[in-house]
Amino acid sequence: MDLMSRGLSTTQIGVITAIGPFASLLLQTAWGRLADRTNRKFILMLALATSGLSALLYLLGTSYPYILGVATLFVLVNMSVLPMSDAMALEFCTNNRFHFAPVRMCGTIGYAIMPVLLGGLFSVHLHYIFPTFCALCLIAAAGTCFFPKSIAKAPVRAGKSSGVRILPLLRDPFVIFLLTANFVISIGICAYTYLPLYASNMGYDNNLCGLLNAVAATRQSLLNVKAILEEARLTLANVVKTTVYLADMGDFAAMNEIYSQFFSQPFPARSAVAVKALPKGALVEVEVIAARG
Repeated sequence: MDLMSRGLSTTQIGVITAIGPFASLLLQTAWGRLADRTNRKFILMLALATSGLSALLYLLGTSYPYILGVATLFVLVNMSVLPMSDAMALEFCTNNRFHFAPVRMCGTIGYAIMPVLLGGLFSVHLHYIFPTFCALCLIAAAGTCFFPKSIAKAPVRAGKSSGVRILPLLRDPFVIFLLTANFVISIGICAYTYLPLYASNMGYDNNLCGLLNAVAATRQSLLNVKAILEEARLTLANVVKTTVYLADMGDFAAMNEIYSQFFSQPFPARSAVAVKALPKGALVEVEVIAARG
């Protein structure tokens, strides 16, 4: 929405959006190796601080080349924050025999609360999102000073017999299926990027754009489930249990409306869970258990 207000075309917005997946593919491993060979806590602090400061750069220009450069810089420093913080939390829980689920639940609760607290501020002026994000990142960076010391792991020297061989994996039909399915799903997810732009052009506000995204994501998830069941010669009538993961519990009503169009009485047992984030930026994920007979 902010990019469209700056006069960027949908093609330019698509290019900017595509930076994240390509950067993660090329450089995510480099961030991980740097953190393992040095000090994870320091690298996380650096990534948080630079992410916040780079967000402020969005306010200093409006041209496409400038926004593209800032977006590239932001993605390069921000893409390591979530996986690195999760890795450190998991390491701490494992070393101290704590359960990881309650720790992750705290993040989920924060993810659910922050949109409610900040939604009113952003509705006043959308550009407030950048200084607010910067402030939160700097607070989080300062908070890393209280993290327990993370043990840096010695790098593993790759020999002739070590590492993962790609060609044998590509001969596995199941791996090919996963790669193909993820590619197709990614195309659908990319289409959701343009849904708010289309809705905005029709005069809808930000809240309704969010509901439209949730509706589209739920329908696509259930269509994917239906297709997988049909491959196994099953139907939605064979489903006995579903678990719905939502990136925002505020989308529950919209999800439930679409959900009811796919299932009929007697409805399968269902759980709905709000999570901090879903893979590839998805808004809804549906997991089902089906039984024959």
